[in-house]
Amino acid sequence: MSSLGYKASFTDIYSAPDPRSYLRELSQYDYQVPQNALPWILPQIPAGPPSDTNVLDLCCSYGFNAMLLNHSVSLWQLRARYQDPALDEITPETLINQDREFYRSVRAPQAEIRGLDISQSAIDYAAGAGLLEAGWAENLEESAPSESLAEGIRGTQLITCTGGISYITDKTITRVLECLENPGEVRAALFALRQFDMGPIQEAFARFGVRLERQPGAHLRQRTFVNEDEQAQAMEETERRGLDPTGLEAEGWYYADVFLTQS
Repeated sequence: MSSLGYKASFTDIYSAPDPRSYLRELSQYDYQVPQNALPWILPQIPAGPPSDTNVLDLCCSYGFNAMLLNHSVSLWQLRARYQDPALDEITPETLINQDREFYRSVRAPQAEIRGLDISQSAIDYAAGAGLLEAGWAENLEESAPSESLAEGIRGTQLITCTGGISYITDKTITRVLECLENPGEVRAALFALRQFDMGPIQEAFARFGVRLERQPGAHLRQRTFVNEDEQAQAMEETERRGLDPTGLEAEGWYYADVFLTQS
């Protein structure tokens, strides 16, 4: 569960078998953080052949980060693709097959990406469309990782999360790091709304010898507020944390801070 209880919930579209409803709904609020995070994630990918580079995307949803990282497409192109009325009448199975061919045609691999999310439908889509090397629908806030998950992420070199911080906490991060073969060498690129206290997550990394630091002045647009009440509560929480919403949340947007591991 998110600690930011005032945020609008999109649960009803998050269990759909493909990303059409999700992207169409969030496009109304100009959802864009995966695209804005891309220039920060790419430099963190270890050098080497993509087939030997292992990325774990936390709260991966339908595989949006994998869409952008491993393919020559933008989020704006994807939003247009999934809002095409021509897609309205086809079945999810047909869409998955079409998407598998589409993503194969624009593939520009950077890494092998594995995904973790609580939505089985989202994981099934991302795996079926060929976006994820492997995926698991598990909630590490509530239980320890399965043997399959623990073994599957053992060689992770980079951890990403663009939209899930606050839904996951240091508990998930700790359980992930405990699975890794070399947790002290892992890199991370995490993006957290300014309303969320990243201290416990930074401490979780520190227990494994990893420094996770906020990048000064880096504030990435996530989406616009659903309504004035959501904005007012977000601004109140921002100020409660001693931060100034002027020019940021006050202008009608959620903003995410950038957190990167430091060598």
